[in-house]
Amino acid sequence: MKLIKELDAVQKGKLHGVPDVPVLCSDNNAALIVAKNPEHHKKAKHIDIKHSKVRDEYEAGNIHLARVATKDNAADIFTKALDKGAHERAVAMLGLSLAKDKGYSGRSTK
Repeated sequence: MKLIKELDAVQKGKLHGVPDVPVLCSDNNAALIVAKNPEHHKKAKHIDIKHSKVRDEYEAGNIHLARVATKDNAADIFTKALDKGAHERAVAMLGLSLAKDKGYSGRSTK
């Protein structure tokens, strides 16, 4: 129930520090260009129709699009294999901690 109230507050712009319009961040320059500029769409007809939804929402002012540097993209942890350093940075960006920080060795106790 708390989540529903928080989501309702976000939609009504009542949460301090939360932007009224969500910002969709991407480290893919081409995706941002196609989403922001419909003229490029003609050259990218092969792109899945789901991406046109992003463009439609951007043009309607329902979302903002922003570039995020690859090294600062915490979502990479969910989409690709990362080296140890990148994995640890993404974990920290998400406000999580590594199991080894909690004393977990990775070995079964059975």
